[in-house]
Amino acid sequence: MQSIRYNRTTVFYKAISIFLLLIMCIVLAFALTGNNLGPAETIFYSTAMVIGLWFFALPFIHLIRLLFSTKPLLNYDQEKIQLNNGRTVPWSNIKKIESHQSSVNKWFQSVSPFYRFALNNHEFLDVKTFHAFSTEEFNETLKHIRVAWNKYK
Repeated sequence: MQSIRYNRTTVFYKAISIFLLLIMCIVLAFALTGNNLGPAETIFYSTAMVIGLWFFALPFIHLIRLLFSTKPLLNYDQEKIQLNNGRTVPWSNIKKIESHQSSVNKWFQSVSPFYRFALNNHEFLDVKTFHAFSTEEFNETLKHIRVAWNKYK
């Protein structure tokens, strides 16, 4: 069975960069405890802290989980593809394989890129990458999955 894995160094560097941004948010929280801030600075620091935590906390949690996880993104062989949640899908049941780039949800939080498998029964399976791939790796992995699908369907 072949596996599609993510590069741990990419995940590590992205986690470190997000961690530094979270540290800056915490520094802003500590700056709020000082008595020498005016009302405009207090509003600015508190807003920047909340927005920073809102945008960066969830991706940081996902990247840390991926960093210490040993599971591949997905496995496949000649008959089926096995997702990281354990679900298996025969290649013949997949109608189309799409990729969706990063976006923002209705709460203005980052939605990581993912692969969408359109099944013959009009169902969709999403394989989330949690920002573990660079753009080039994401596109190369999509090509690799599509080649395997065309070969085994």
